[in-house]
Amino acid sequence: EFDLRIEAAFERAGLSRHVGMARAYPELCTERVLVMTRLKGTRMLELCRASFQARRAFPCPPEAVAVHGSWQGLVRSIHLAWGIMVLSEGTFHTDPHPGNLLLLDDGRVGILDWGQTKTLRPEHVELMCRMTLAMSAERYAEIERLIEASGEFELEELEGRSAIERRMAWVLICYTFVDTRWTPLSNVNIADAQTGMLGNNRLSRNSQEAFPLIRSVFLIRGVMDSLGVSTSMAVAWEPIARRVLIERGCAVEPLVLVWARRAALSAFWVFLRWCMLLVQLTKRDPPVNPK
Repeated sequence: EFDLRIEAAFERAGLSRHVGMARAYPELCTERVLVMTRLKGTRMLELCRASFQARRAFPCPPEAVAVHGSWQGLVRSIHLAWGIMVLSEGTFHTDPHPGNLLLLDDGRVGILDWGQTKTLRPEHVELMCRMTLAMSAERYAEIERLIEASGEFELEELEGRSAIERRMAWVLICYTFVDTRWTPLSNVNIADAQTGMLGNNRLSRNSQEAFPLIRSVFLIRGVMDSLGVSTSMAVAWEPIARRVLIERGCAVEPLVLVWARRAALSAFWVFLRWCMLLVQLTKRDPPVNPK
């Protein structure tokens, strides 16, 4: 609550127009009393609950439309806020459940309860930056290399698997645990964790640095599901990660190559969907002419 560097980082990034934080008044605080400005708005928990009960996304309120454009724009603001915290400042809020997020009366996203935060070591910040670039560019071999080179993660049941199976297991885990895009594991019920894909791809060793981030990703994904939004946090973080690495003097892949790869992948998926559609059409039984 008393560290205002994150708020200053939001200001520098122009994000303060979209995200708000309560200011603390240290001169009025004691060991047992915390005095802060009051954020006025509606808890995202109420909006998520309304969406759940209606079985569809709750309409985006006019004040949110004015600031973010849509629910997708609001989610992007949340993604960028956590991207600045994790990649730029190295300290982030680890409890972004919908009760700690507000839709403020002025349309911004308000973030409450900074009592649970995590500070990453510089080497972990750099690893996250490199992982973000690899994930946003769909460089699967690089994802596998980075995660195994860190030496802090280990998957069960990798013995005897082929090289491609090992790689795709790591890719699946990374896109599930540190990104918000849909994966076959993203909505798995924890009660079914011992069976199926999650049971076959369990982390037998996990970094203590990573667990708070994994928790945050799953909480943000839950908010997104309630609002009917499906986007990639890694893609939103990519410009932040690129800037941080360049400022540290690290070599990064030219942006034009990233754009070219994304365009090629998008074209491939469109082509694949059309092929699947054509296969389905050709498998239909021909109409029977009545006699």
